[in-house]
Amino acid sequence: DSIVLEADIDPEIIKTVLDYSKKYNKKVFDRYIVTCLIYALFEGIIFILLPTTMTREPLVVDSISTWIINIIYKVDTPVNLFPSAHCALAILFIISTLDVKEIKKEYKILITITSVLIMLSTVFIKQHVIVDVLGAFIIVPMYYIIRKKKINLEESGIYAKIFCQKKRTK
Repeated sequence: DSIVLEADIDPEIIKTVLDYSKKYNKKVFDRYIVTCLIYALFEGIIFILLPTTMTREPLVVDSISTWIINIIYKVDTPVNLFPSAHCALAILFIISTLDVKEIKKEYKILITITSVLIMLSTVFIKQHVIVDVLGAFIIVPMYYIIRKKKINLEESGIYAKIFCQKKRTK
């Protein structure tokens, strides 16, 4: 069931990406963290300015899957849906994983497939609609690319010359 992906595998992907990014490529790890923070801020602003909600049909709990969905419905209420944080993280996992050359191809494929399934599961269990997913698809790569370019500027010294004060020595 797609609900299992929504409730269980999401933390595993977070741990995997963070472990690999931190171990193999600190720049990717930094981009990941900064993108998460910027996205959370942007998402909060959107939630305040354009609050969204979804009306769901009453759920008949008649199996373990619907019981799990019912728990998720109680914990994750259908408000502030656009853009989807679930999908944003899944997209960021894909981008970050593909950005680390040291991660094996098999892991990249596994993380991509799992992340896509997480995005689909949010729609299938009626946590989000397609527009919420598309919002995340537009916003996350944009922030990630901006952060990547900023790090490249920092490495070249241009960023430091423009934005940072020189440290004074005694």
